[in-house]
Amino acid sequence: MKKQQQNNDTLFTDDFPIVLSQLELDKAIQEFSQYDPYYVLSGCHEDNRKEIFDTLWRVFKDYADSHFLKQYKTQFHQRTWEMYVGYLLLQNNFKIKPLDKGPDFIVDDRAYIECVTCSHGDTANPYSVPHMPVSTIDDVRVYDVPVNEMILRITQALSEKYQKYQ
Repeated sequence: MKKQQQNNDTLFTDDFPIVLSQLELDKAIQEFSQYDPYYVLSGCHEDNRKEIFDTLWRVFKDYADSHFLKQYKTQFHQRTWEMYVGYLLLQNNFKIKPLDKGPDFIVDDRAYIECVTCSHGDTANPYSVPHMPVSTIDDVRVYDVPVNEMILRITQALSEKYQKYQ
């Protein structure tokens, strides 16, 4: 493993190693177990995904809510989805207002957008989506995709947001 250099204008502020094998990635995920594994993978991989996230961040950062920087390392999918949606809105010349309460964005003072992703669910629940190992780009694996469980998780995530809205 070789070490990366830090950049002040990045979401990846941890001193992640560049990984060259699945074994090295597994070690890094274990070493940084307090973080979302996909945050670790994105910070460790030598491809350009880290730069892609940082490009989105440089455009979006002035519109991020006050919780974004506290949560993105542990809720990587949720927060990067929000950042990506915000980035696309800004790139298409929409005026957005981020909110700390309520929906994620008010667009052009007339539309509300809430960015929703779902988790795997409670592992004790038979309808949760099983965790699939995080793997490097070169590591090809075959999985049975639990379609019904995924549909239930998406439905549950939307239901929870609707209940909050009510």
